[in-house]
Amino acid sequence: MAAPAAQADHGPAKRLADGVERITYDVGPLDVDPGQNRIAYRTISGADRPSENGWIVRMRPDLVWASGPRKGKAPRSDHVMFHHGVFLNLSRQDATSGFPERFMGTGEEKTIMQFPEGYAYRYNTSDVWWLNHMIHNLTAEPMKLDIQYTVDFIPDSSPAAAGITGVRPIWMDVENGSNYPVFDVHRGSGGKDGKFTYPRDASDPYHGGPAKNQWTVDRDGVLVSTAGHVHTGGLYTDLSLSRPGASYAGPRCKTKHRTAARRACWEKAPRVKGNHVHLFRSNAKYYEPAGPVSWDVSMKGTRPDWLVQVHKGDTLSTQATYETKLGSWYESMGIMVVYMADGTGGRDPYKTKVDYPGQVTHGHLPENNVHGGRATDLPDPRKLRSGTSNGDPFLISGFSYGAGDYRSPGAEGRPPVV
Repeated sequence: MAAPAAQADHGPAKRLADGVERITYDVGPLDVDPGQNRIAYRTISGADRPSENGWIVRMRPDLVWASGPRKGKAPRSDHVMFHHGVFLNLSRQDATSGFPERFMGTGEEKTIMQFPEGYAYRYNTSDVWWLNHMIHNLTAEPMKLDIQYTVDFIPDSSPAAAGITGVRPIWMDVENGSNYPVFDVHRGSGGKDGKFTYPRDASDPYHGGPAKNQWTVDRDGVLVSTAGHVHTGGLYTDLSLSRPGASYAGPRCKTKHRTAARRACWEKAPRVKGNHVHLFRSNAKYYEPAGPVSWDVSMKGTRPDWLVQVHKGDTLSTQATYETKLGSWYESMGIMVVYMADGTGGRDPYKTKVDYPGQVTHGHLPENNVHGGRATDLPDPRKLRSGTSNGDPFLISGFSYGAGDYRSPGAEGRPPVV
């Protein structure tokens, strides 16, 4: 069955410096049923995208009301959760899986994709785009929402298009290739530091099969930018590289004493162990006062001068780290979309430090202002009336409950009190 075509409207393009146009598209409307928690697809037609060939240099995602007095505004994240939105280009092959090309991904943290000057993602009007989305309606009311995205776009007709180097997305995922790439993190697991790193701390995470968190580089190139994606409880993702026969080739910090010169030397030294070098850590910055227990977070991305040299035959790998002192975190994710340009250039990570701290792609979002520990407008689950159940004991497994529906009348619309 073909996916429904998305309807979208967009405002007039805003002219930025250097021939860049900023255009916002609203894809929808999406009917988000009460209690909805399902994965769906939308075709993004040519009318929902730029009208001419060109280059995408920045992309900012959002979830907004599709109509009414709140049209264009983001709903509160304690009412509806933007679990994920993945943009796929069906006209190209994904680099790290058998899927169509996954060129941009987002979740409730709404990470902004942005490339350094001179780099961009190639856009053709003939491309076929799909949007894979999963939205959680946490209320008993139906919603009409749009998935909104804003692109900074350079059309081919602009002089600014000359000399741009194209990038392709390298989708790195700790459970890459899975239709629903998740893993569970249990409270108290991992190390004494209260952290669990997947897949390192997991017991046989890939069941004897190939490591899903690795990818063998298929050509020489330059890594241009990346940022991580985690769920609540996530602390950071790491990107590393291994090269056959490689070893540390950085500065030799020979000073014996802990002097300022020695510290300055080591601050510029790459982190290499054997032939394994660390490239970047994408830290989660939580604005939530209670720490890593909500979606009030933004991820850190690479600096504009990151630019890492890689060779055919290198192995990229990623890991995701979650906290384990505060709670268990089920259906967790660890993803890093790495953008790569073909050719030579960039810095040799075995000679030069590249894993400098990143920068957040955006600040605190107002839709995340509701934090735990105080009253909300949602019902207190401890005081809700019970619905119907079929037999005793009442079983909940696989995070699914199929015996009720918020839209049903009376007790049929209420989950049983457990």
